[in-house]
Amino acid sequence: MLSNNLKNTMEVKVKYFGVVAEKLNKEQENISIDVSTDIDLRKLFISLYPILEPITFKIAVDHVLMNFIQKGSAPSEIALLPPFAGG
Repeated sequence: MLSNNLKNTMEVKVKYFGVVAEKLNKEQENISIDVSTDIDLRKLFISLYPILEPITFKIAVDHVLMNFIQKGSAPSEIALLPPFAGG
């Protein structure tokens, strides 16, 4: 059973920027994610770091803004970004 769980997980680099990096006191880390199911990224990071709950931040997966990772996806990088204005 354990080996099956290991097959369904993958290591992903996570980068933190702005206020998120300040609150977590780190700029990056590697985490393991379960790729056998869809993942709500905001919920994932708030469960890992409850201090993020009141903070507004965007999430990019492989340089594309998104809030979810679909089952079976294999992202190489996730970034938590501070709010920013477009133009």
